[in-house]
Amino acid sequence: MKSIKSKVLTLVVSGMLLITVAIGTIVSLYLGSILNSDSNAITDQVAETESSKINDILLQMEYTVKMMENFIVYSFEDPHKLSDEKYRSAYVQDMKHWIINTVGRDTSGVASYFLRIAPELSDGTSGFFVAIRDGGEHFEDIPVTDLTDWENGNIAPWYSEPARKGHSTWIMPYDGGMNHDNVITYSTPIYKDGVFVGVIGMEIDFSYITSMVQTITVYDNGFAYLTDSDHNLVYSPVSEHQLEKSHSDHGYAEEHRDLNNGMHLILHVDYVDMQRNAYSLLGTVAFVAFLMIAVFIAITIILTKRIIKPLNDLAISADSIVDGKYDMQLDQSVDAEIYAVGNALKRTADKVSNYMNYINALAYRDALTGVKNVAAYNEMTVDIERRMRSGEKLNFAIMVADINMLKLTNDVFGHEIGNQLIIKAAKIICTTFKHSPVFRIGGDEFVVLLENSDLENVDSLIERMDSHCSREFVSAGEQNISISIARGISVYNSEFHIAYADVFDRADREMYAHKSTVKGELEKNMADFKKE
Repeated sequence: MKSIKSKVLTLVVSGMLLITVAIGTIVSLYLGSILNSDSNAITDQVAETESSKINDILLQMEYTVKMMENFIVYSFEDPHKLSDEKYRSAYVQDMKHWIINTVGRDTSGVASYFLRIAPELSDGTSGFFVAIRDGGEHFEDIPVTDLTDWENGNIAPWYSEPARKGHSTWIMPYDGGMNHDNVITYSTPIYKDGVFVGVIGMEIDFSYITSMVQTITVYDNGFAYLTDSDHNLVYSPVSEHQLEKSHSDHGYAEEHRDLNNGMHLILHVDYVDMQRNAYSLLGTVAFVAFLMIAVFIAITIILTKRIIKPLNDLAISADSIVDGKYDMQLDQSVDAEIYAVGNALKRTADKVSNYMNYINALAYRDALTGVKNVAAYNEMTVDIERRMRSGEKLNFAIMVADINMLKLTNDVFGHEIGNQLIIKAAKIICTTFKHSPVFRIGGDEFVVLLENSDLENVDSLIERMDSHCSREFVSAGEQNISISIARGISVYNSEFHIAYADVFDRADREMYAHKSTVKGELEKNMADFKKE
């Protein structure tokens, strides 16, 4: 007499056999279409993810150029003053130094920055072209192109195209001459009060983009290539002959994605690669079917553990993403389906991480001056507090700087003049303390973290800042408003300063003491302006 256990086992095994045969038949009939569908979905996902990575770089480039354009428009009042050679030369140098000290190292893959003054306001060679060397460690001035006859020829498309169109323009990869073999340029025209002032822009090394394209793979032989806006081949990791041969020899699938600069990213996959494992998969299905019948009970236990554990791991990973932890490690030993889900979740986490890093970079920059903002300052203070509590030996000082008479300037001349005063003061502080982080923590208040050489030479740097202020002013109609910066410095001493706030408060008091010494004279000057 058969036991209930054996009857149940016989029934389960028989059912498994019938189900396996039915599934095997269905898999055999529809395997090709399923593989094609899954392959297209995978190819589509890879194309979407990789094009997003490249577009993130191009978007960051567009944002940086826009920020430079805004700063330049705010940095002077009368565009016709650029016709004065002495003023124009000093202005160009100031802009070059500001770009180097604020955004010169912030954008991945950047090859150079340039600003060219319109020949209608200059001698045709005014401006600068600064190449970035050694990953942002050094900057090199490149001889500029004479733009006197730019309207009569096809020279300098990075200038002529945005100048003619009147809006920002992407230039396809071209030979950059003395700077780089192949570059992509993004440039925008500058207008002040309806007057065309010139063009500002930046170049990115094309090899930085092609290196990303070269690493894109799918299946065994899939690859990506780039075309221009007219679908002409711009870059391919395989020769043009191999690409044409792949298009003509057998079936293939391609996913097209538009890039922000007008180019197209194309992901190419041969059907041979997609279907290569179809027949081996059929044999595996048959083998696994009989194996499951033989050891069904043991496999049920193993599969249950094997399925539940990675699903729990994926759930934990998903919770980690919600908490802002994007670093995921995939277990290569799990089933293909679970691995595909985990891989998709990992790609999503990587993409979210990239976007968060990009957004955080914007969140820590003051929009008006380009220096670090309050959010960046708060993180700096938290880090210093942590290091002080840990007993780390620190050597730093805090300088609190405040723009004198800003409120009165706003009341008398308006907030636009006040903004120009803030921008020029920030530029003077950044130019003076070029090795120290500068933070704007209020409308007219700045903090500088002094370390290393800037701390050692702080006295001479303060004199340099005062000297610079005495030469600078903001024009308000026919009146010139002098720039005055009150400042106070406190050097950290572990014996007296328990917390960061102690260092800051001392510097803040010193700043107000200095402000009081110059307040009377400044108020007198502003009173004279109000009378006029």
